[in-house]
This record gives sequence, structure tokens and C-alpha cells, in this order.
Amino acid sequence: MYKVFFFFTLITCVSCGDMNETFKEFLKDGERIYIGKADSLKVHPGNHRLQLSWLAISDPFISHAKVFWNNRTDSLTVAINKTEHIDTVKVLVTELAEGDYSFEVVTFDDRENSSVAVQAIGRVYGENYIASLLDRPIASYQVGTDSITLVWGAYRQGVFATDILFKDKEGEEQIIRVSVADPATKIGLFESETELKYRTLYLPDTLAIDTFFTNFTTFPLDR
Repeated sequence: MYKVFFFFTLITCVSCGDMNETFKEFLKDGERIYIGKADSLKVHPGNHRLQLSWLAISDPFISHAKVFWNNRTDSLTVAINKTEHIDTVKVLVTELAEGDYSFEVVTFDDRENSSVAVQAIGRVYGENYIASLLDRPIASYQVGTDSITLVWGAYRQGVFATDILFKDKEGEEQIIRVSVADPATKIGLFESETELKYRTLYLPDTLAIDTFFTNFTTFPLDR
């Protein structure tokens, strides 16, 4: 029994020695101080731009952050005015080519002590995405003496509304926005009006900061 006890004691001592050597290696250049990292990092896509947002929660010494992308070849610095509350930091990155991006956010204090990097992936939209958009179709319509009822067809993912451009009974041009949840829309028209125009609105992502439109399409009315 005593031999067994001595054996385990020896292992423990050797392990402690190895651990101390490991810590010495880490601390040979001085103790490393880590700042609180960006929490709940999100990417909000847009048209040739996007917005990053995150929470600055726990560390009152955070003074600024650096945002990196394109394998750290591009970056920007943003000042952070930390309060005693949970703060939301928002950073707009503009003039981006359409495509997918990987971002890193590192926070710092005034002495340039840094946090661990937090990563997020997002997409920037542009002309290629816009060219792929289709109008929500008008499945049918019914014309009254001074109004028209449009019955909407199926819609694609990302569609959230339709704008309708028309003339009212006084001949004034009006535009209304119809929710994608509406299966049909009734509007009043000027008697001599023989057409209306409409376009479809898209949000490619629930976090998107920009709305995308199709071009206005002319719809002839058989009155």
C-alpha cells in the first residue's frame, strides 16, 4: 500500500512541475490581460453594404473595437462609449462588392489589451440579386364602375409587400403599399384610367437593413 501511495505522490509532483513550467512559458512576457469580447455578434445585410451589431455587456474598460474582413486585409476602428448598462454597438460597413464575407471583431481597452476575436459570416447584395427578383403576379382582377379588385398570386421567398401606383377619382397619382399577407386588394380608380403600375418589395433576410424593389410593371386594365 505504501509503495502505491508513493507512486501516485511522485506522479503528482512531476505533474505539478510540468504545469509550473507551462505557466512560466505563458508568462515569460508578462501576464496577459483579456478584455470582454463582443457578445451576440450579428450581420445585417444590405445593398453594397451591411451592418454589424453586438452587445458590450460586462467589461467597463472597453474603449474601442476593430472590425476585420477580407482575411484581415481590410479593417476599421470604432469607438465604444461603455455605460453601466448593456450597450448595443452598431457598425456600418459600406462600399462592399456583392458576395459573402467573414468578419472578425476584437475589442480593446485604452492600453490596447484585447479580447479574443469573435467571428460572423454575412452576405452583401447587389445588382445580381436585384436582377433575379420577380414581381408577385396578379392572378386575376375584377373591375367595378369606380374601383378594381386585384387578386394576388403566389409569391417568392423574401417578398414582403407590393407598391401600387394609380390615379384616384380626382385624377391625382397615388401609391399604396400592400402587405404580402393580403390575398386581394381593392382600390378606387379614375374612370378614364386604363392601366396601373406595381412593383414588388423584397427583404432577402430578416435582419436586412435595405429593401430591394423590382421595377414598376405596367398592368393594362380591360374596362
